[in-house]
Amino acid sequence: MNYQVIIGFGLVFVAWFFIITLFVRNTLLIRRTNVLPINSADDNISTSRIQEIISKAKMYFNISHVNVIYAESNNISLMHSYDRKNNKLLIPKILFSSVGYEIDWILGYMWYASKIIHKNKQFILYNSIYKFIIPILFSLLLIVSGIAIIIVGFYISNPSFYADSDELQFLFKYQVFSIISLILCMIYFLLVVAPVNWKENMEFNFESEIRTFINNVLSDFKTDFIAARQFAHEIKQFYLPSFIKTNKVSDYKYLGVFSFH
Repeated sequence: MNYQVIIGFGLVFVAWFFIITLFVRNTLLIRRTNVLPINSADDNISTSRIQEIISKAKMYFNISHVNVIYAESNNISLMHSYDRKNNKLLIPKILFSSVGYEIDWILGYMWYASKIIHKNKQFILYNSIYKFIIPILFSLLLIVSGIAIIIVGFYISNPSFYADSDELQFLFKYQVFSIISLILCMIYFLLVVAPVNWKENMEFNFESEIRTFINNVLSDFKTDFIAARQFAHEIKQFYLPSFIKTNKVSDYKYLGVFSFH
């Protein structure tokens, strides 16, 4: 077999080995993460209390003009939660084992959205990466690696076809699409795995800015909130792409407000 065929298939294999390994690792991490119930005097929180929290948090975060909706939704995405066109923030209601997690979830969504609404450059960067760049990278990786396989496969079945085309000979000789596949894979992998400090900084900034609100408005749930915050720090990544379907509320596992899959 021509060594260029081996290189072409090999580069694509390496790229997808990294991606599949990442997905398997995250799938196992999500399934093995145990969200322990928080011991609390209040196991439930009323709808009216939640609406009160949302109303006061809107004032606290200076987003009183935004229509905040807390309801069941199959669109569970922190990055897609704020609809600027309709000035609406949708906080998806998922299954929580304790009140502390629910409060953390609601306030985290509102705090994050407030940063986007007030055009915080750092958060706009986060949003762009996880809302647009990473999905586009994955789509490009699928397309480019598919083209690479077709080019190599077509050469194996009909090598004489390449003889009359300098362009095709160049693409095959230098395995352009296979190399691009590997580069896209590395960028995707780094954007998903590397920004651990981003996530930690976000957690600490959120806690710092919400402290006064918790003391004044939610003193009765302070212990629950602190426990939820401790759990949130255990998950080190923003985004955990996996083989777990999350198109239904019942399929989505809570991993903290700033970690999503």
